[in-house]
Amino acid sequence: LKEINISGVAFTRNPATGEKEFYGEYLNNAEGEDVVAGIRTPMKVSDLHLEQPSVYDQLSHIERLLERHYRDMQDIEFTIENGVLFILQTRRGKRTAIASVRIAVSMVQEKLITERDALMRIDPYQMDFFLHPMIDPNCAPETLGAKLVGRGLAASAGAASGKLVFSCEAAEEYKRNNINCILCRNETSADDIGGLNAAIGVLTIHGGVTSHAAVVMRGMGKPAVTGASNMSIQTITATAKEGEPPSSVTVMQLTGERPNSPAVILHQGDLITIDGSSGKVYLGEVPTVIAGRDANYQTLLKWADKYKRMQVLINAETMEDLQKGIAMGGEGVGLVRTEHMFFEKSRLDLFRQMILASTPQERCDCLTKMLPMQQEAFAEIFRLMPSRQVTIRLLDPPLHEFLPKRSDRDSESFTYEQELLQLATALGITLDVCLSRINALKESNPMLGFRGCRLSIVYPEITEMQSRAIFGAALDCMKEGIIVKPQIMLPLICSDHEVSLIVPIIRNAYSLVSEQYASVYGDQGFRVDYTIGCMLEVPRACLRADRIAAEKHVDFVSIGTNDLTQLVFGFSRDDTQRFMSTYLEQHIMAKDPFVSLDVRGVGSLVSYAVNKCRKANPAIKVGVC
Repeated sequence: LKEINISGVAFTRNPATGEKEFYGEYLNNAEGEDVVAGIRTPMKVSDLHLEQPSVYDQLSHIERLLERHYRDMQDIEFTIENGVLFILQTRRGKRTAIASVRIAVSMVQEKLITERDALMRIDPYQMDFFLHPMIDPNCAPETLGAKLVGRGLAASAGAASGKLVFSCEAAEEYKRNNINCILCRNETSADDIGGLNAAIGVLTIHGGVTSHAAVVMRGMGKPAVTGASNMSIQTITATAKEGEPPSSVTVMQLTGERPNSPAVILHQGDLITIDGSSGKVYLGEVPTVIAGRDANYQTLLKWADKYKRMQVLINAETMEDLQKGIAMGGEGVGLVRTEHMFFEKSRLDLFRQMILASTPQERCDCLTKMLPMQQEAFAEIFRLMPSRQVTIRLLDPPLHEFLPKRSDRDSESFTYEQELLQLATALGITLDVCLSRINALKESNPMLGFRGCRLSIVYPEITEMQSRAIFGAALDCMKEGIIVKPQIMLPLICSDHEVSLIVPIIRNAYSLVSEQYASVYGDQGFRVDYTIGCMLEVPRACLRADRIAAEKHVDFVSIGTNDLTQLVFGFSRDDTQRFMSTYLEQHIMAKDPFVSLDVRGVGSLVSYAVNKCRKANPAIKVGVC
């Protein structure tokens, strides 16, 4: 190679910001691989104008020509030998989310592409960038003193910096003192809701993108990184001063990503940053930005509304999340997960008492106390969503998920014992009896066990209470002049016989509530226009979709892709992090099926179910969750 030979890589627009500028780098006396390898510091492509102005003008002309021809931002590799320019290749340039949106909108304004073209060019996964605080794309974390110390699964988008804590009590204490914190656990459960509320982000050692931590934090709009397999939470004995007993302290150990690299020990109070969009974990603080205010993003959303052919509904049940969903353009509620309404401490205690009730009468007594809580919660949603569809899913998860569990909490065993004692006292039973009832509810494979519509069939009183709460809330709102459109969804259906048993419970509850309402307020002509539907999330339900859709009281179905994917693949969605990276690296799968729907397998079953449904019931509505 001669010194006058040049190799470079250039983009027709800035791939980080989307700005319309000729952007790139080159090296003298180098090959193209040297430019991208980072082994030498390159020069800006604009500097070429000083070295070889005529060649630079030629290169600028070609880059404009290529962009106009392909109508997209180009990534160009070039070389210059003895003053002669050679274009080696051009291809569609990779870009950040914010650049992708800016380039698409700019090209519409420049009349290079249409609005429809712009919409179809955007990777939908990149849109999540605009919904949460994100690491500033103009800042390299390492240059600010932050150090990449680990990575896991990108479970809930967004980025946050805060003090590391290992217990819910510590998280709540930090919040009381107005200190941002990141809660780190082996995994989370319903017991941890106080800590999850207090923390601005969560990091778990185990679990996947559909684990409890991931689902709850997505619902809260907070970042989460799960399945951080290079990390472990350990209790070590701290060095004691002379005359003092040794003490234990909880730390997090991070093994290096490269062989033989030293382990890093983090303590409570250390400042860390988690990026739920990439799964990266940094030691130190990294600046974030609010991307959703971007004008180009708002323009793109208006075009999406202009050309859309389906409704986009909100998955939420708290007022905060529902208001966020409305602000983002949600047209109704596609899924209210009623079990999430019991995470608040006072409601959780009562819910636990209901679960551990030993007789139907005890259970009904608890349900009677729960009824006004559920009714008011539903009424708040209806008031926030006048004239809009609100789909309410009846109780779905395994009941034992709501019960106290030790779950690797040696440092918190006292809290666990306290919870058991409080629960036993409320039920009027001994601690041993309480523990015995909890153990009796344990299952070998709870995701395939006593959950979903099976709860409605074994404990119809639970479904009756929830139905009465829905109809009572609807009638209260209608009396206030609010138009209500409730949809009641039955989870985990696998047979039309299940539907035929559960629907009468709902209809009888409506008759009871209507009669009670009429006796108090008189017959004012209020009639709740409600519908009933089923979640198709079990392979058998998809195979028997025609029989389910043919049920005269089934008005809609919703494809539950999370459970369906789990059951079709035979994957535990909370444990795939142990092998999924290898599957992706070895091209066994193109994408994680819990992140991107498996079109050939799960998708073909979905297509089969939809066709069977529409053939059996042409008027049926179909949704995807």
